[in-house]
Amino acid sequence: MTTINIERLFKAQFGEDRVLWEVFRHRPVGYFIEVGAYDGVTLSNTYFLEQMGWDGLLVEPIPQLCQRAATARPRSRVIQAAASKQGSQGTAKFTIAQNVPVLSFLKADEDHIARCRREGAQLIEIDVPLTTLNDVLNQERRRPSPSGSPWVPNVGWRIDLVSIDTEGCELDVLDGFDLERFKPRVLVIENDRPTGDEIEPYLAPRGYRKFHRQKINDFYVRAADPGGDLTLTGLDAFNE
Repeated sequence: MTTINIERLFKAQFGEDRVLWEVFRHRPVGYFIEVGAYDGVTLSNTYFLEQMGWDGLLVEPIPQLCQRAATARPRSRVIQAAASKQGSQGTAKFTIAQNVPVLSFLKADEDHIARCRREGAQLIEIDVPLTTLNDVLNQERRRPSPSGSPWVPNVGWRIDLVSIDTEGCELDVLDGFDLERFKPRVLVIENDRPTGDEIEPYLAPRGYRKFHRQKINDFYVRAADPGGDLTLTGLDAFNE
């Protein structure tokens, strides 16, 4: 009998995946979306969940990273594109921060550009497909439902988790995502920049409440979710 070393499967930057495993500990299978997926492993909030049997969708604009993600994440569908606000289509200039690619961005303020330069990144622009989560999911819902994910009429399979880390473009990604239609149960949004102050006021009237902050990431739950299989309290210990 093979023993799984659970600890080596945690990859998130600040223990976000440990928090999520606690949140979903009563849900052994589910469906996630990770926007800004990088190579599917490094600093991933969802790698652990896939290793535990979940299915998912990864969205990442850098082609080479998508290729690596497709190899590392066989249970996930990988989309090579930058997700943005409503009406986004065609192509856009995306800036790769060479030597520090986790800082790559679709758009950035002066502080982020200065940070890239401080960390020795060479900034190079490439053209990438531009899309919205709505458009991606309109295509994905036509595919066979992943195992263990309930099917919702006119929507597709139920989305348990959406994780968004797009270096300051998180609000744009949310703008292109119909939360009322798709009703993801839990959201994890990186929030370490000035635009992050706008996220909670955006999500609250759309039915989401913040239940945890893990270092630079905010966790939200859909307020109307029955939540019987979610653990939403006692999570502060993960910040210690």
